[in-house]
Amino acid sequence: MLSHSNIDGLWIVDTSATAHMTPHRAFFVTYEPCSTPVRVANGNIVHAAGVGTVAFVPGQGVLDKPAVGLTKVVHVPDLQCNLLSVPYLVQNSGIIVHTEDDSMLFAQNGTVLFMATIIDACAAHLDGVTAPNDSVVASAHRMKIPTDLAL
Repeated sequence: MLSHSNIDGLWIVDTSATAHMTPHRAFFVTYEPCSTPVRVANGNIVHAAGVGTVAFVPGQGVLDKPAVGLTKVVHVPDLQCNLLSVPYLVQNSGIIVHTEDDSMLFAQNGTVLFMATIIDACAAHLDGVTAPNDSVVASAHRMKIPTDLAL
């Protein structure tokens, strides 16, 4: 069973989200306040509080990769989970998504950047961890997070 902190750091791979989104302010390495309306899946409008870069460290057994910077992540405090936008990655970052059996591979220029595990016919979660606290955020530059990589 997943603990509350594991659920908070879990990223759902979303094929209909137009942007990456998280309710967690502590995840941001860079942050700019904003006030933008966001329409969620049930049709309700909630408001974004900011936008910036989130550090994500891919991993899951055989795939140990350096941290990547998920850029243009929208901070939406009223969300219940983190969303990774597949359309944003494909259209803006040149990411190729390959799905096979219970895995999704996200590659750029022939290199796999990170993976997701398909948990049922309708949902997948990224394999890895988010940098969820001030000490990791403060050390983000030491982790060499490529914040110029628009993922």
